[in-house]
Amino acid sequence: MKREQIKNKFSIAFFITAFAMIFILCMVAGTLYRDVYRKPMLLSHSHSLSDGWSLTRPDESAPQAVNMPMEMSFSGEGDYVLSCTLPEMCDVGTQPVMLFATNHMDIRVFMDGEEIYSHETFGKGMSKTPGNVYHMISLSSDYGGKALQIVLRPLLGSSIVYTVDTPLVAPKGAIINHIFRSDMLSVIIICLILSFGIALFFLAHGLRKISGWPRNLLYISAFAVIFAVYAFCETEVIHLFVSNSYVIYLLDFLTLALLPVPMLMLLKEYAKKSCWKYINIVLSLAFFNFFAQALLNFFNILDLRQMLKATHLIDILSIICVIGFIFFNRDKGHASVKRFGYSMLPIVIGAVLDLVMFYIPGLVTENSFFFQMGVLIFVIVQMRQVIMLYFDMYMKTIRGSIYEKMAYTDALTNIGNRAAFEQKLMQLSVAWAQHMPLWCITADINNLKVINDTYGHSAGDVAISQTARIFSECVANVYRTGGDEFVMFLYNADETQVLDSMEQIHSLLESYNKANDIHLDVALGWDCLRPENDSVLDLYMRADQLMYDEKRKMKEQKLQDI
Repeated sequence: MKREQIKNKFSIAFFITAFAMIFILCMVAGTLYRDVYRKPMLLSHSHSLSDGWSLTRPDESAPQAVNMPMEMSFSGEGDYVLSCTLPEMCDVGTQPVMLFATNHMDIRVFMDGEEIYSHETFGKGMSKTPGNVYHMISLSSDYGGKALQIVLRPLLGSSIVYTVDTPLVAPKGAIINHIFRSDMLSVIIICLILSFGIALFFLAHGLRKISGWPRNLLYISAFAVIFAVYAFCETEVIHLFVSNSYVIYLLDFLTLALLPVPMLMLLKEYAKKSCWKYINIVLSLAFFNFFAQALLNFFNILDLRQMLKATHLIDILSIICVIGFIFFNRDKGHASVKRFGYSMLPIVIGAVLDLVMFYIPGLVTENSFFFQMGVLIFVIVQMRQVIMLYFDMYMKTIRGSIYEKMAYTDALTNIGNRAAFEQKLMQLSVAWAQHMPLWCITADINNLKVINDTYGHSAGDVAISQTARIFSECVANVYRTGGDEFVMFLYNADETQVLDSMEQIHSLLESYNKANDIHLDVALGWDCLRPENDSVLDLYMRADQLMYDEKRKMKEQKLQDI
């Protein structure tokens, strides 16, 4: 055992050392020798068009010099024209592409007065805008020195501030690489949240057999999945997979409007009943906001982006409910309620940070990043709680099975005891038909008192345990009903099978007696159930009487032999 422990410790130490060495080597290679081993990336063949732009507004005749990225306020109906002279070509390959992102705007692109790209949606669909669109505009390979004009038409008037990102000229592969690299952290977080949400659903599915569907786990799972869809729609990566920007736009804003619903329903599972009316009010507002936005957008009355402040107001009310829950449920008896309240703090902090930064002019941040981190922490904490719950239930199940085995198992022989026999008798009394022909065998050890008096009670215990072992090898269902008394049942057996079992018992007893000084002598009685005349209890009593008749005959035979 000690050698095994040493080997296990050595294996653990080896793997820790190996991983530490890998980590150190990676750190050294990544810092001291990064320039030596740097491989050329696709993104190195790119050109960022951040300088040299001029903006002409519809209400102004003179252009205004601007740099990218920029925020553009609405100053009147008409076209907003961004102009620049493209720089001399850098090494971007033979098929350069310009990545240009717009939000709630139509776009046309001209090069030297010739239109090379157009994306116009005004008045063509159910929505006032297509949402955020990432345009990949093919340029000619000799684009250097040519005049570029980007004509923008804001579609939501003065209700929002429009943002214009820096155009990027690069090969298409480099553009895709740039999009994936910029969103890599968010995509990893979203995948983790989605995976944990799905895992929680299946864990809830497993628990339903024990205590019904655990609604709290279903609400957490729904919240995680809805949030993952919303957060993925906030990334640039999704535009590489979904060509219809309006579908992304719908999923983005409607999942955000739906997000407070599962969280508020989860809150009700833990909150005091006195708090339910406030949660129900916000919950009703959240439902109304979701359906109202869907209908108003569908009938082209209001755009989803124009109703975003209503969704943010619902979010703020939901945050207030969570804070109130944490404060007013501190004195509630269950520690699990307090833990749940504190586990929601990362969501509150992340949501507040993202909301504040969203309304700070000129602040450029990753969409919903802090909210994502807060949800990830919350879901991980809930996952841990569920795993601990499963572990506790598993341990209780093991303890329960151990206690049940102790209650129905004879400690000396490790077969069923009197309680197990009586339980089996009750079961067979109800379900005897499926076991027909049903046989009962009773047995009694002869002269056990003589063994105890001559060789001691330990020898008597050995005689009992060895007899039980022999019976168990020949018959499946064996019970010790008293000191030296046993009962056996045979299911679906004919008389030949019963006689074979009897012969096997006698053969094993004979083999044991040849090898041991203390001999075992057993009296047996057996009979078959006659359902038209008797019950299972009658069968047992009849077999027991036949065993005692056999025991009496065996004693008389011994006396005659003497």
